[in-house]
Amino acid sequence: GMPRSALAPTAEPHDPPSSEGVRQQIRGSSLLVLARFVSLGLNLLVQVITVRYLSREQYGVFAYALAVVDMATIVALLGMDGTISRFAALYYEQSNLPRFFGSIALTAISVAVASLLIVGGTLLASDALPALLGAEPEAIRLLVVLIAMAPLQGFDTGLHALYGVFGTASAIAVRKHVIGPGLKLVSVLLVIAFGGSAFVLGLAYVVSV
Repeated sequence: GMPRSALAPTAEPHDPPSSEGVRQQIRGSSLLVLARFVSLGLNLLVQVITVRYLSREQYGVFAYALAVVDMATIVALLGMDGTISRFAALYYEQSNLPRFFGSIALTAISVAVASLLIVGGTLLASDALPALLGAEPEAIRLLVVLIAMAPLQGFDTGLHALYGVFGTASAIAVRKHVIGPGLKLVSVLLVIAFGGSAFVLGLAYVVSV
């Protein structure tokens, strides 16, 4: 009869996982974790400096306005950052450029329209907002300044999602978790050095986005 080895199926050779690729993933993950810790430290330092600089009443007004801005940013995004991170990446991998650029345009238009409605509505209704939101007029005046952060943060989040399609994990981590909070810290320190008011401090927050 035929040899047993001739009847046995030939095993397909398997390429061992690339150790270099594994090391790169570990380095990228470690850098991302480190960048997040740096971001937490910088943002905490900004908060502590802001609390120490402003009076209790001023900081309460400032915190109220920032909370409203955070909610406005979520509304401005409308979850469209997920469109870029999911569909744009898929179309880019498929080399489907019309749909790739279409998903980017859809995200940009959606964020722009929502931001226009939020900022325009805040400015037009600024006189009625104290009674509508149950807030002090000073808080609303500061909100009118800080509301510009909503579209800026919305577009920034979308750009980070888009950058994730092309960029490396290290570049994204440095830009999002180190450079951004670092600029905010520098802006706040400059305002304090020149004795700026809470409104000037709000402008520093807007500029550093």
